[in-house]
Amino acid sequence: MNVFKFCLYTFLGSSIWVIILALTGYYFAKQQAMIFLYYKEIVFFIIVIILAILFIRRRKGVNKKKAQEYQSKEDSVDNVEIKEESSSDIID
Repeated sequence: MNVFKFCLYTFLGSSIWVIILALTGYYFAKQQAMIFLYYKEIVFFIIVIILAILFIRRRKGVNKKKAQEYQSKEDSVDNVEIKEESSSDIID
């Protein structure tokens, strides 16, 4: 990759994050008392969201794996039928 493009994209990407985090810090600095008051609820909510995301991703992975296994079994059955047909042609 061109060094100039790399530096430009890195600068733009990091600038976006710096602005977001600075504004978030500025906003929540005024709300510190409220954050400390609801700290347990906030952490619980974040943990529930993370667990839900992990559960959904795992569930999709399991379904995808089952579909791949089913497809591979179906392909192996098709191959057996093709082999049987070709061997019967040879015998005749």
